[in-house]
Amino acid sequence: MFIADDILSATQGKWVGGEKKVVFSGVCIDSRKIKPGELFIAIQGDRFDGHDFIPQAFEAGASGVVLSEDLKLSFKNKVVIQVADTLRALQEIARFHRSRLNIPLIAI
Repeated sequence: MFIADDILSATQGKWVGGEKKVVFSGVCIDSRKIKPGELFIAIQGDRFDGHDFIPQAFEAGASGVVLSEDLKLSFKNKVVIQVADTLRALQEIARFHRSRLNIPLIAI
């Protein structure tokens, strides 16, 4: 679980809208697999741009989005955090999450 304000701090993003005390049940980068209450991260890939799927993610129940584009869409009552690079933001969220766990990290 993640609090929106913690996501903002971890990503060093810009607060665009929504309530900073919203709690996300998880993080997802695929709008087809988003579950209600999760945070959608709009990743730009070679074939698809996650920003194109933000409306679908919200329709599926996403409570917020991390994006890198200045979209002119209105997302009423949804958390919106803007960052320079959404892939980097995902990495920083993972780093933040690992820091909260008291388990060793093993690399192979």
